[in-house]
Amino acid sequence: MRGRGVEKSYLDLTLGLQRLGADLHLILRESELLLDVGEVKNLHILQKSGEVTPEHLGALLRRLHEEKPIDLIISSNLSFLEKSGFTHPNIWYSVNMSWGTRLLKRWRFRKWLEVRKEYTGKKIIAVSEGVKHDLLQTLRVKPAAIEVIYDPYNISRIQRLAAEAIEPPANRPYIVHVGAFDKIKRHDLLLEAFAQISENVDLYLIGEGRERKRIEKLAKRLGLEDRVFFPGWQKNPYPWIANAEATVLSSDSEALPRVLIESLIVGTTPVSTDCKYGPSEILRGDLARFLAKTGDPADLARKIDEALTRPAKIEPSCYEAFDEKLILQKYLKLIDID
Repeated sequence: MRGRGVEKSYLDLTLGLQRLGADLHLILRESELLLDVGEVKNLHILQKSGEVTPEHLGALLRRLHEEKPIDLIISSNLSFLEKSGFTHPNIWYSVNMSWGTRLLKRWRFRKWLEVRKEYTGKKIIAVSEGVKHDLLQTLRVKPAAIEVIYDPYNISRIQRLAAEAIEPPANRPYIVHVGAFDKIKRHDLLLEAFAQISENVDLYLIGEGRERKRIEKLAKRLGLEDRVFFPGWQKNPYPWIANAEATVLSSDSEALPRVLIESLIVGTTPVSTDCKYGPSEILRGDLARFLAKTGDPADLARKIDEALTRPAKIEPSCYEAFDEKLILQKYLKLIDID
């Protein structure tokens, strides 16, 4: 629970199922807790001291199963659960990244074969249609079953948090990028694009990560240090998004980027590279005009300018497919699937 998008999604899923009355247990491998887990009723953290092993997970699951039979297990860590020694007929593995595309791009064929073997014969939850396509066509997995279930979004809560007062970052209009400083996010491409836009706005890069120092140096080298700002990780990023002129995503690869959906929910025009996979599932219809060619800073700059001069008209229909009211029911139905 270190504050990244996928971790926020699991927390939202936990809290949403709790509200529906599910007796849900959230098991974390590590004790890094930037996200607020105070509302989680049954929280288990394996890392108490020293090294955490799969056997710790197996012992916990056996104890929980003896206390009350488990109906459904959802796991994001396939190998760790398999090594735990605990078996169950209804285990679903959640896939939140395009494994095949990433590994082939980096020429990691051995890892590609390992991942394909791991997921073959398993029950899989793909976070988007793109991830499903990646698993079946690029990775060539033959699963026992596969379901596409989007991450759940508590729309009213996000809109309420977006209305919270924040100290204005500046007296000038700005665009915002929200995401960890990882190479896959291509902050370097975003800075190159930002240097080319015609509109006079600032750029705020919200997040932390190992690439931050390099990106700070690049901003100075491009002469953008007076217009690019690094406010760090924000517990509540929604007011920053809601008050921005546009949200920008510059990634080489995604699964189902939260920030684009959250941007729509709070009424801010999102701009994104048309990377594999996810953005094109979110930015449909008129919103597709804000999809830029992947790896092309000039085209990304043009799309940002378009968002600034001709922003999107955002209706609830733009994000209703991600409403937790629909998504949570799909998770509950997994209990009834043989």
